[in-house]
Amino acid sequence: MFPLQPWKKATSTVGLVVTRGSGCTNVMAAEWTYFVAREPPHIAVVINEKNWTAELVGLGDSFTVTLASSGQADLVDFVGGFSGRDVDKSTTSGLRFEPGSSVEVPWVAGGVAAFECVAVAELDLPQYRQVVGEVVDWHETVPEPAPLVKHDGMYHLGIPVERVAVVAAAGLLSGGRTVRVCATGPVDDDLPFGIRLDALDGTTVELGGYPCDEYGDLLAEIEVPEGIAVSGLTIQVSRPGLRSAVVRLARPHVES
Repeated sequence: MFPLQPWKKATSTVGLVVTRGSGCTNVMAAEWTYFVAREPPHIAVVINEKNWTAELVGLGDSFTVTLASSGQADLVDFVGGFSGRDVDKSTTSGLRFEPGSSVEVPWVAGGVAAFECVAVAELDLPQYRQVVGEVVDWHETVPEPAPLVKHDGMYHLGIPVERVAVVAAAGLLSGGRTVRVCATGPVDDDLPFGIRLDALDGTTVELGGYPCDEYGDLLAEIEVPEGIAVSGLTIQVSRPGLRSAVVRLARPHVES
């Protein structure tokens, strides 16, 4: 037993999960809601085994998930605190449903986006059950509201993180003097990465600029010039406006 509650260190967007059963429509707040595949998109929600929702959704069943907006914090608190066994939560003040387009289950309006799903997988966990739904339709709110971020408490999404440094790694490929260099360091323009070799004897070789890929990253294979000792070689990777990365050459890279 953990003396603390380590799950509160995680960060997620709360999902408003809607299910139907026994002639009723139920909605719950799922703190652990995540995308787990892109094409086709799949969403996983983790449900306490004691929750009524756990009885209402199984393999092949339809459900919807709305990623809650920060303006829905009070709604999330309520539907996450009361069970549908105790009260018909479809009557909750401030809750507005929209009809599903591809499933017979409505979705909660006012969130960042809503997803109509069909359950395709389940995983039993201690005290919980994870349900994975394939997204068959979805709806977005325009303009998009700020998401509700759960990190123990509920928060607004913060300001974007400023990226200030190049991060790189390099390794010698087996059987030669070829070095593979990988780096990240996003900037606004497709500016090239600069690579410099620094040998132990003080020799420095500027290798010029190397283009980034479609994601703004670098993956380059370079030949160490003759006369430059590979052992102890240091590689500096730079990009305009960012702090450069300096890495020591690793042992030969083995494909796996």
